[in-house]
Amino acid sequence: MVIIHVVGGFGNQLYCYALYEKLKSLGREVKLDIGDYLPGAREPEKRALELPYLDGLSYEVCTPKERFSLTDDSRAFFSRVRRKLFGSRAKLFRENDRFDRRVFELDGVYLDGYWNSEAYISDILPLLQEKIRFPVSSLFKNREYAERIQREESVFLHIRRSDYLDPSCIDRYRDICTEKYYRSALSYVKEVYEERKNSGMVSENKPLKLYIFSDDTEYAKKTYQDLDAEFVDWNHGKDSFYDCMLMSLCKYHICANSTFSMWAARLSVREDKVMIRPLLFDRYQKITPGETAKEWKGWVLIDGDGMKRF
Repeated sequence: MVIIHVVGGFGNQLYCYALYEKLKSLGREVKLDIGDYLPGAREPEKRALELPYLDGLSYEVCTPKERFSLTDDSRAFFSRVRRKLFGSRAKLFRENDRFDRRVFELDGVYLDGYWNSEAYISDILPLLQEKIRFPVSSLFKNREYAERIQREESVFLHIRRSDYLDPSCIDRYRDICTEKYYRSALSYVKEVYEERKNSGMVSENKPLKLYIFSDDTEYAKKTYQDLDAEFVDWNHGKDSFYDCMLMSLCKYHICANSTFSMWAARLSVREDKVMIRPLLFDRYQKITPGETAKEWKGWVLIDGDGMKRF
């Protein structure tokens, strides 16, 4: 059996679920550990488990006994004494900052990490697009915009700020999604659009339509007030993941260094979609630009200086 530790917010939870499906496709017995989202967790997650919000998503969850069999971290008195005397029996495999093919060959282990590389799941994306479905929103505005966005030459631009501005995070995430990055990405989208229009792939009477999504709408409106854009700012709390749904319906995807918007781009089933992401996800990773391009095939990579790298 392989157990995958589910961590983080919506986007990271989807990566853990996606790896679950990948290992299942390889014939592994695999389960998810969602214990950090349950009452009484040792290290409780700050965010809710959002996988159950999706429409009919199914997966197996490990029992505490199954978890302890691989983590060997029971706090029972005799387990603590045994570990002190004879060492741990843990069978853990922790993620590094790049794709590791060994994950596909492991069995009888507990996987701890985020697994947010396209290379882990690129070959099962059609399966994931089929399984990861958003329920119909009770909010008319979401239904209205979903229909509209699918008819348009729609572009989403995602800006993530709130938690990235926390003092504990700012060194890790600063100067990645710069204004130069976003402006360059928009210029690239316009170039592709013009090429398609000139070749007859796009109707003359269908202009680009920009939608901006952000957890700091005030900042976004002030910074990009010169753009002809609509700001999507009505999904909050448990409904926040409908932003991901709306973004996934766009044709052109300008992602933040956020798993949330990267999943939106990935879940789009439009064959003519364009996916853009920042070259770096954070400043702690050691992966090279060439390695990133190799892992993220099909994506356009733009750095903080606005340079298209691959």
